[in-house]
Amino acid sequence: MARETIRYGKGRVAAVFFIVVLTLLDSFFTIYLVQNGARELNPVLSYYLNHSHMAFFTVKYFLTTATIFIILASETVFGPKLKLPANLLFGFYMGLLTLVVYWEAYLAFL
Repeated sequence: MARETIRYGKGRVAAVFFIVVLTLLDSFFTIYLVQNGARELNPVLSYYLNHSHMAFFTVKYFLTTATIFIILASETVFGPKLKLPANLLFGFYMGLLTLVVYWEAYLAFL
């Protein structure tokens, strides 16, 4: 029995890569800003940030990649009907993360 291979276009791969890079930047800026007097408003991430920087980084990275996986998996399970909503979710998430990282960079270098 032949197994169907799932392939994503260059745009989808670029979007996932961009989201992961922005999440990493967000993590580093968050740690830097918290060390300089800011505070993490997300109670879950705040807990891990108070525990250790590596725990915070790991949980934040895991939550992001899990979200990406769920979007991609649901698109695969439900087929082309979910393609447009998945593209909108990735676009919205990239836009939001871009604004967050821009704001954190502004605060860090102010």
